[in-house]
Amino acid sequence: MEFELEKKFLLKQMPEGLGVPVLVQQGYIFTEPFELRVRKKGVNCFLTFKSEGDEERVEWEKEIPERIYNELLTKWGE
Repeated sequence: MEFELEKKFLLKQMPEGLGVPVLVQQGYIFTEPFELRVRKKGVNCFLTFKSEGDEERVEWEKEIPERIYNELLTKWGE
């Protein structure tokens, strides 16, 4: 597991040279007291656990097959 520092910045404009945009689709299965997220980024799918916290949190991420992503995404909102 790794620690993630949550930081947010307000930009006056988008930086140049960001490259090609990638479609990101995601949903949260659990949100309290931790987050369990499923995300599809391009053609890759991930399951991510994030612990409680404001600025510093434990994060664990694992690539998962698309069929598992689709199944978990349908659980979001049930």
